Amino acid sequence: MKTSDLKKELQRLAYQYENPDFLKEDPSQFMHRFKRKKDKEVVAFISAMLSFGNRRNILKKMEEVLKSAGKTPADWIISGEFEKAFPKSSKKFYRFFSYADMNDLFSELRRELLKSSSLGKSLFCESSKCKCKKDNLAEIIGHQFQKSRIVPKGKDCACKRTWLFLRWMVRPNSPVDLGIWNWYDASELLIPLDTHVLQESKKLELTKRTGTSYKTAKEITEKLKKIFPGDPCKGDFALFGKGVENSK
Repeated sequence: MKTSDLKKELQRLAYQYENPDFLKEDPSQFMHRFKRKKDKEVVAFISAMLSFGNRRNILKKMEEVLKSAGKTPADWIISGEFEKAFPKSSKKFYRFFSYADMNDLFSELRRELLKSSSLGKSLFCESSKCKCKKDNLAEIIGHQFQKSRIVPKGKDCACKRTWLFLRWMVRPNSPVDLGIWNWYDASELLIPLDTHVLQESKKLELTKRTGTSYKTAKEITEKLKKIFPGDPCKGDFALFGKGVENSK
């Protein structure tokens, strides 16, 4: 496909899929239920960390979490009330993650909230101190959540779920993404690379790589920057949306 045709096609697909209807079957829907910024952040983080596998099952498990968390999920985390619903048990909660794994996630999230009153403030402070590349905020998050098996880690990891969370927090003027972190530039986001995005990227010759690695995500993102200047992750809607549609 010619460069000009590719640009038009991806822009068309992004416009087609980035709309309020996208929320109906996506884990991003949950963060929109809450008014307080710190509740939105907490719910978005948990939703993103569980965003793998069948989307219906993801939505089901998030409903279970929110049933326990109540109207103020951040307070639920800070108070330690999550211990009642998510004890340190080897019983599986979702896929290969146990209740103990969820407990670890919530415990480290609690530490971040107690440290800076909100997850956003905590990560802003950490990123201000860090000298790592701007596009590797995911690495900082992995470092802050070292104990949690659920949070992706590793310099060579695409960290799809972490970048999905960051897309939600950073991209402004979107009917899907919240855009509540103005301290991070949307141009520095890395595309949340999953199998749908990879498959569509290969079809459109955005990459020839086969693995969902950091290098693959970086290569695709750099090409999307030319199509969506300043907002490469707008292309995520085009690639992911088309990939999901093709898989039905």
